[in-house]
Amino acid sequence: MYKHQAATPEDLLPKEHQLGFALDAEQPGSDHAITPHLNDDLLADKRKWPKDLVEMTDFIHAELDASGITDDDKHLLTEKVLIALCFRSGGRGFYLPQAAAVKTALLHKRIHDEWAASVPVVELIRRYKMSEQAIYGIIKEQRALHQRKIQPGLFS
Repeated sequence: MYKHQAATPEDLLPKEHQLGFALDAEQPGSDHAITPHLNDDLLADKRKWPKDLVEMTDFIHAELDASGITDDDKHLLTEKVLIALCFRSGGRGFYLPQAAAVKTALLHKRIHDEWAASVPVVELIRRYKMSEQAIYGIIKEQRALHQRKIQPGLFS
C-alpha cells in the first residue's frame, strides 16, 4: 500500500542543494543542526529581506535585549525562531492574534500543564488569583483542545 508523507521544504530541493538538516533532529552537537549552515553574511544584509522579516528580526532582537540575553545567544535565538517560522509558514500568510489573546492562551496552557504535572488546584487558585470555577473551566477547555489534537474526530 502506498503511504503519502508530507514533503518538507528540504525534500523539495534537488539532492545536491539539500543541507541534510531537520528542525526536529536539531540537538546540541548534532550533525543535523541548522545553525552551522546559516550564512551570517546573508543574515546581516537585511536589504535582501522582505520588509516585514526585517521588522520581525529587529523586534525579536529588542525583546531579547530587554530580557538580558547575551548578543551571541540573541542572534542564535533570533535565527532559530525565524528559520522555524519560515520552515513552518514560509510562503503563506497567516493570522497573528493580538498580544492579549496570546497571553491569555499561554496562561491557560500553563495552568493546564501545571495541573497535569500534579500541582493542586488550590495552589493554582492562589498562584493565579482566579476562582476555583475559572481554574476548572480552563482545565476542561485545555483538556478538550489536547484531546482533539491527539484524537481528531471521525468526520473532521
